[in-house]
Amino acid sequence: MVSIAASPTTTTREWQTAICTGLVRLGAGAALLRWRDHAIRLSGGVPTDRTMRGVFTYFGVRDVALGLSTLLATRPGADVSKQVALQGVADAGDTAIVIGLLRAGKLPRVQGSGVALLAGATAASSFVTSLKLRRLP
Repeated sequence: MVSIAASPTTTTREWQTAICTGLVRLGAGAALLRWRDHAIRLSGGVPTDRTMRGVFTYFGVRDVALGLSTLLATRPGADVSKQVALQGVADAGDTAIVIGLLRAGKLPRVQGSGVALLAGATAASSFVTSLKLRRLP
């Protein structure tokens, strides 16, 4: 019989956070890989541009890996807050990459700025969540 309860070293809030963010990352990564060209178009890029294809493939593979590692953080002895902080680091990196694409002229200003803002907000959210998990009683 498999128990879905939090492990002895993982609180219910940590477990729920890891499951939720892990599944979201898995879904986002799979979607970016499956519909990469559409995602590039939505961001204002050109799907035939090799740089854009490489960046969005990286985003997809990285999100799948982050999702799996976050789900594995529900195991005893793992650190959920660290995994959530790593998601924030990845999103902060995405912000820098998107700003670089903007400056290189690979993305139009309005759409690229929106993508950068989304990545930055996601990074901030991950860092705040990680800090709150560390402060749990």
